Amino acid sequence: MRIAILCALVLMALSGYSQKKFAWVSGKIIDENESPVRGVSIVELGNRNGVVASDSGTFHLRVPVESAFALVFSASGYQETQKDFFLNKGEQEYIVVKLYPQSKVLAPVVIRSGKENPAPGLIQINPKDVEALPGATGGVEGLIKTLVGSNNELTSQYSVRGGNYDENLIYINGFEIY
Repeated sequence: MRIAILCALVLMALSGYSQKKFAWVSGKIIDENESPVRGVSIVELGNRNGVVASDSGTFHLRVPVESAFALVFSASGYQETQKDFFLNKGEQEYIVVKLYPQSKVLAPVVIRSGKENPAPGLIQINPKDVEALPGATGGVEGLIKTLVGSNNELTSQYSVRGGNYDENLIYINGFEIY
């Protein structure tokens, strides 16, 4: 019986010794105006261990002991900051981290159509060029008559069909005119 109790005590001592020991890093994150920065990501470099700073900019993180490690502080709109540590078992470190704004100039975005002619029979007219185009009556009316094939110069009525309305398009006899 004594041997069993002695073995149990030895096993408990070994299991307690084999467990990892930890230390704590806590602190506050501020900006250049000494205001707290909320939502900052604090991650142990090379590990998934991390937390997010509270609304008041504070954090509390359990970290490994007796080995060097680094914490990376990052937030949108701020420069990323790294702090290096070496802590002993049970040690608690309190730090204040100051983040500085980071401004990046984004490259311009250009959107282009990949189509040369989006639909058969589509005629695209630049509204600025309408006045310069020749026509018997001048203006948009004369241009429309020539585009839809109307040879009757006396007509002033156009058949417009279609249920879709787009303020930049005119639909005449199946033709779309911008």
